[in-house]
Parts: sequence; structure tokens; C-alpha cells
Amino acid sequence: MKKSPTELMKEVKLLQGKKDDLLLFEQRNWTTSYLKGETPQENSYDYDATREQIHELDETIRSFKLLLAKANVEAIVEPFQMSICEALIYLAQLSQKKARLEMMGKIPNLERRNAMISNHDIIRIELTKACFDVIEVQKELEALNRTIVSLQIAIDRTNLTHMIEF
Repeated sequence: MKKSPTELMKEVKLLQGKKDDLLLFEQRNWTTSYLKGETPQENSYDYDATREQIHELDETIRSFKLLLAKANVEAIVEPFQMSICEALIYLAQLSQKKARLEMMGKIPNLERRNAMISNHDIIRIELTKACFDVIEVQKELEALNRTIVSLQIAIDRTNLTHMIEF
């Protein structure tokens, strides 16, 4: 059988949902309360059966995640010529760079900060000047945003088209 990484990720999410539901059912049913002198009410909780179901779900989730990890190392993201794993690391690096450039791009080239009066009644104006070309930073940010979008689309495309056999 073959599935894309996206399909496998969806399968993992569904299986994790089943496991979460099972754990919630278990937590709600692993005890029963009753009054002294009364017989405890029986419920449908079965420790062994529940543990076995959780174990089976964990094994399937683990095997799917292992297949995804392997695909992330082997599948190449075109046109970037890097694996999905490398592309995800690169995307994180680009996002950090984007945050830095966004902050720098908001700095004015020249800004009046404070006016101070010295002890001789002379008004002194404090100015702050950017030590870089703000326009160039904004252009770099624009190009970086295009690269990030292209990389995200390429990763998504690879996750949809690369097939994993299992």
C-alpha cells in the first residue's frame, strides 16, 4: 500500500484521536463509587483490553511516524534540492531571519528621541540614526517573504506527491 506523507499525517492524527478518546473513557471508568453497605455497580471497563487497544494504537502511530521520519530524510523538495527535513530546518531559519528583518524594517532612518536642557539653558536634541539602509532591509524582507512562501508550497507539494510504501 502507498500513501503520501500528508495522508499518513492525517492517519496519525485520527489514531491519536482514538487513543485520546480511549484514555478519556478509561479515566472516567477505572473506578466506581458506591455507598458503604451497597454492592459496587459493574461497568464496562476492562483493564487488560484497554491496555491492549492502547498498545496497538501506539505501535501503529509509532510505525507511521517512523515512515514519515524516513520520508522526511529521503524525499527531495524541488526546486530547493534539499530533503523535507532540511527544508523544515531552513524554513525555521528563514522565519527567524524574517522576525529580525521585520523589526529592523520598522526603524526610522533618523529619529528625534529627546530634548534635554543642560545647566546653561541650552537645548540639546538627541537623535537616533539607523546604522543600515532601512530601504534595503525592507527589500530583503520582501524577497525573503517570497522565498518562504515558495518553500512552504514546495514542502506541501512534496508531502502530497511523494509516496511512501508500507
